[in-house]
Amino acid sequence: MKQFLLACAIASAAMASPVAALADDLFGAIAYSGSTGSYGWSTGFSTRRAAEREALGNCGDRANDCEVATYFKNACGSLAAGANGGWGANWGDHMGEAERKAMRVCKKNDSGCSVVVTKCADD
Repeated sequence: MKQFLLACAIASAAMASPVAALADDLFGAIAYSGSTGSYGWSTGFSTRRAAEREALGNCGDRANDCEVATYFKNACGSLAAGANGGWGANWGDHMGEAERKAMRVCKKNDSGCSVVVTKCADD
């Protein structure tokens, strides 16, 4: 009987841990206006929707054509912009990875790309 109760306790704990992990998820987002170069970002939100809404609002304070460039969950996001209006954004497990990936996307669209902003969800 003790072994059965122990097995039930272990199974219960194992089932609880994915739920606990979900409660700790953090989202962030970066929004960008290609016409003005304005951007906005958000970090530390419990849902993607809330993070995107905040980033769009922060960008929208300076431009009326902002769009979500990238969102990130328990990760980092980066935005890079080029010399001729092109841009790229992406996410990665750490800042360096997010920046490299954003630069790679930007360079497909433009030349003279540089990182504009990089943030992590837990900033």
